[in-house]
Amino acid sequence: MRTLLGAVPALSLTLMVFLIPLAGSPMPPCGGWEEEELSVEQAGEYEVKIFRSSCLDEGCSPDDRGWIDPSCFKKDARILDSEGDVVASFEGDEAEVVDLAHPAVGLVLLVRNFGASSHSLRYVLYSTEPELKKLGEINSPINKWQANKRQDTEREPDGFYLDRQGDLLIDRLVERGMASSNALAEYDVETLKVGRDGLTSLGRRDLDVDAYHRHGQASEGPPGRRQQ
Repeated sequence: MRTLLGAVPALSLTLMVFLIPLAGSPMPPCGGWEEEELSVEQAGEYEVKIFRSSCLDEGCSPDDRGWIDPSCFKKDARILDSEGDVVASFEGDEAEVVDLAHPAVGLVLLVRNFGASSHSLRYVLYSTEPELKKLGEINSPINKWQANKRQDTEREPDGFYLDRQGDLLIDRLVERGMASSNALAEYDVETLKVGRDGLTSLGRRDLDVDAYHRHGQASEGPPGRRQQ
């Protein structure tokens, strides 16, 4: 388990679940799955269980090189209440739980889809006290490639960060209008503040990958000065 915002007092437990569909040719529906429980994490009164499922179809057998199509595997994260009932579940090709301690939220799920020509990231935020309550969704958060002047991966989000008042913020892409393809789309950067009652926009600005900066930081500031 990776810990983010390590300097923040552990007032509440926040979890991120990474769901990563990998690139590959579309697979026909699987006739049967074999399931394995990988991990269990506690989030207040709730548990998040990670399961790995393997397709049992003949087409998912290893070839002569030992390679198996990634579509033959999937993982899902299931949120369970104190009675052991599943109250929400999220499926992908990978699932990871990350500890993020901040009082604004109790549970964060990150759904990640990656394809040959495009990918998407989406956060789903919950409070967990006194009961599970959805705070909102954050589509297209800034990724590390965009945040580090094309010097990092597109598969990882740049993540949440704190302003000088200790508020939890995150930047995301917002498309301008409707484009006919991803290559032609134009985007703004919007900063969101995460609060106990939901998400608040702090404004939008032009996206410039060569000069991207987090909210409140100068564009010429040191690229390594990031709170994780």
